[in-house]
Amino acid sequence: MKLAILSAAMFSAPFLSAQTQTCNNATLNGTYLYSFGGSVKNPTDANATLSYDEQGKLTFNGGGSISGTTTTSTAGTIEGSNMVSGTYSISAGCFGAVTLTTGT
Repeated sequence: MKLAILSAAMFSAPFLSAQTQTCNNATLNGTYLYSFGGSVKNPTDANATLSYDEQGKLTFNGGGSISGTTTTSTAGTIEGSNMVSGTYSISAGCFGAVTLTTGT
């Protein structure tokens, strides 16, 4: 299993407005798609890197729970699809934290 902790500041952007707003877990409710890529260290050559890409779908239930799926690719080889679960907490200032656990 992999454990990932992400900053929920990336999720706060849709809530920004000219008015003062108070947020909570219910503010983040629905299904979101994501995609990111970069490089990771090559486990067989310390001086080389491999391309890494990940796409996924996360559903936030408005009560602090997350579920979804993710698919990763390393060096062009699709690693497969994993189920994702976790929790999140959104502060009154519209920032928060996300903890995700992935498994096959």
